[in-house]
Amino acid sequence: MQQFTGITDMAQLAIAARALDEHCRETGVRKGSLKHELLAKRTMVLFTRGIKTVDELKRGLRALDNPRQDHPGRAH
Repeated sequence: MQQFTGITDMAQLAIAARALDEHCRETGVRKGSLKHELLAKRTMVLFTRGIKTVDELKRGLRALDNPRQDHPGRAH
């Protein structure tokens, strides 16, 4: 897996945006809300930890709502 350099290309940004948009649509989070901003930041944190697919990112975002759930990026 490629190391994250802090710079995303368009394809990577599209994946992160898609995961965020899908998660927000599925959970009723409005764009521009405080929760949306928190989730956007969390998406990038997950991405910097090497989580690169839409499904994995969404699983990590769902874990914010259920912190006991095992998710990608969580230290074990």
